[in-house]
Amino acid sequence: MELNKLLDEYKEVTILMIRSVEDDKKIELLLEKRQEILNRISVECDGKSIIDINEKRNEINQYEEQLYSLINNKMLEVKKNIKKIKESQVVYNKYADFNGNSMIFSTKI
Repeated sequence: MELNKLLDEYKEVTILMIRSVEDDKKIELLLEKRQEILNRISVECDGKSIIDINEKRNEINQYEEQLYSLINNKMLEVKKNIKKIKESQVVYNKYADFNGNSMIFSTKI
């Protein structure tokens, strides 16, 4: 397969990954497909032809940066949600401990 076609296919898979991340869908299969394309590029194409195609590489790099940014933002959102859940669990446990061990005038009831 020609290098331009492989790069177009790689770009399309990257765009699909961006859409999937935006829609909170899984991207494992797309990652595998993209890796297969990279493997085919490394086997079928020589280094000189890869270097000669700068315009495609720049376009692909823009999509790569967008995907990287989206994935990092999603990870930060998940981390914030996990932190909120942990904090609410700590607050609940402290409240339960406070109410479970009621003391009146230093005497346990």
